Amino acid sequence: MLMQVGRRAVVVPAFVIVTALLMTLSTASTRAQSPTTLTPYTSPDQTVSAGVPPGWTVTKGGDTVVVMTGTKGDTIFLGDTIVARNAAFVLGQRSGNGIDISMPYSATLTQKFTMMIEQGVALGGGQPPQLKIASATPIAMPPALGQCGRFVADGSSAVGPIRVMAVVCSLPLDSGGAYKNIMLLAQAPTVIAAEEAPIAQAVFASYRVPPPCCNANSRRSPLRPS
Repeated sequence: MLMQVGRRAVVVPAFVIVTALLMTLSTASTRAQSPTTLTPYTSPDQTVSAGVPPGWTVTKGGDTVVVMTGTKGDTIFLGDTIVARNAAFVLGQRSGNGIDISMPYSATLTQKFTMMIEQGVALGGGQPPQLKIASATPIAMPPALGQCGRFVADGSSAVGPIRVMAVVCSLPLDSGGAYKNIMLLAQAPTVIAAEEAPIAQAVFASYRVPPPCCNANSRRSPLRPS
């Protein structure tokens, strides 16, 4: 597996999260139609719901995050949030006080996506993932909501070549010099990535966060590999 990013409830007003993620999904040029029936899943704490493909297993659900795994080395992460300090990026640097990564706010969304992936792998002691961006599609968002985009990338992992598909939103910089990045990410061995892509897109589109869940702080944890 390539990486597993930080997991916590998103500590911003609910309308920002719901609007940003759902607008990102609904404005995609090819919004997925489910290739199969998805089974509805709601986390025990009622903070998140998503559709689960047949044969897949939910391994984590709560604090606006869902993680599910397939049977072919494929994994989907929904709602990961990475808190960044607006500073120069230092690969492998461990931060504190709720900060997961130092990363220039002025960086492009592609650069931010790459840095977050590389940081997650580095903090877990893994080898550089040799990430290569295959496509990066910006999605128009109101400036108050930050930047969003869709990515497809190829990388390396302990089990061989892997393809990653992600939706990333980078929210506005706050008065303390930090900002949050929200990610939906699917990864699969390259040999099955094409057949898994429609499933991942359908699961992305099924992700929902009810408004009341996102207004309180929760315990923060650092970026970490799986």
